[in-house]
Amino acid sequence: MSPETMPNDPCLTQLVTSCDQRQMLGIFQRHLGPRLKRPCHILDCTLSRIRYRPRTRCVLQYTLNMRGADTGEVWEQWITGMIYPDDRSERIFQKIQSAGTEHGIHDYLITDEPAFFIPDLGMLVEVFPYDRRIPALPALSGGPPSDLMHLIRERFGPGKWHMEDCNIKPVRYRAGLGGVLQYTIRMRDEATGRIEIKRFYVKAYRENEDLGEQTYQLLEYLWKRNESEWTCYKVTRPIAYMKDLHALVQEEAHGFSLDKILLQGGETDSVMRRAARTLAYFNQDDLIPAARYSPVDQITELRDVGELCSAVLPSIEKEITKVIDAISSGLGDLQLMPTHRDLKLDHLFLDGETITIIDFDSFAMADPVLDPATLLAQLVTMSHSISLPCGRINSAGRAFIEEYFAHVPMSWRSRLKFQYAGSALKGA
Repeated sequence: MSPETMPNDPCLTQLVTSCDQRQMLGIFQRHLGPRLKRPCHILDCTLSRIRYRPRTRCVLQYTLNMRGADTGEVWEQWITGMIYPDDRSERIFQKIQSAGTEHGIHDYLITDEPAFFIPDLGMLVEVFPYDRRIPALPALSGGPPSDLMHLIRERFGPGKWHMEDCNIKPVRYRAGLGGVLQYTIRMRDEATGRIEIKRFYVKAYRENEDLGEQTYQLLEYLWKRNESEWTCYKVTRPIAYMKDLHALVQEEAHGFSLDKILLQGGETDSVMRRAARTLAYFNQDDLIPAARYSPVDQITELRDVGELCSAVLPSIEKEITKVIDAISSGLGDLQLMPTHRDLKLDHLFLDGETITIIDFDSFAMADPVLDPATLLAQLVTMSHSISLPCGRINSAGRAFIEEYFAHVPMSWRSRLKFQYAGSALKGA
């Protein structure tokens, strides 16, 4: 990412420097280095995620490549920088200092303190797994809590199981919003000596948020339904929702995600057609989620997206406004149906003839055409970010769209161009 792509924000004047990965490498070497628990070298700094609201705030997630000076071990470390107008970052840092942190949090940190302040940038920095919005992350990063272990043992079946090893790997993290940890657990049956290894995923949600519990209840219903009747799609098996930690625990999805299948090449069109038939069934299921996402809600969100894009590239502001107005006019009144709303290639897993759908946090009654449009926009985005032949991507997209609209009402097709335009704008 080039710092020249960032806008000149008068309220966040440090934004350009914060997006300059070379400068930030030196800054972290000066400010983070002295705080490390053991001698380490910070080899590289990558700006891996950014959430920016003009004149209001910017949250920047950095991935640091670290190497232990004594062992030579190399690993990646996530660091989050937050900048706000005026002195708000410093005031938040002072609150963190005065409030203290839970006992034992430092056991899972590479530093002696979970957060620090960089005065020259007015930047509050949090060291993963510490996150003031997700206070359970450090504890979960230390392994399964004791009240979860008996539920995990049950997943290994009959026997006297003893945990020999638990490998913990952070797989996804959005600062202040949520984090996903992968537990790879090795168990031994003390009676027979048999060894089994299973993977579980733990998703930590924001404190004081009931989204995780709602997702757990939905997964539990869908899993039980799958056991009693045939359905065209499956979900991952939920293990528990730990209310005190705001964490959802579930088994892994079997098979390969569609993005990996696409990257590996081979015959992808048939896979995309199978996924399209599954999605068509899903969008016409008799599920009625409590959440609703109307066209009005969608246009409101798109106008926020348009404001952000226009702030970064003012020359296309009129074009963006024109696109959003066209989407608003084109959607009109429509029947809301079960919609994933965050459908990506890595949310669909193929195992034999079975498709498993994951990540139901955004599930709502909405325009179902939003799902194929979102996936199609991601396909096009991949052609810009990954060295895949455009012909393969175009063929996969055509196969998916043709198959999907062959299994849904004909009237849905007219909304594809509008929903695709909105999804492409969000992708941009």
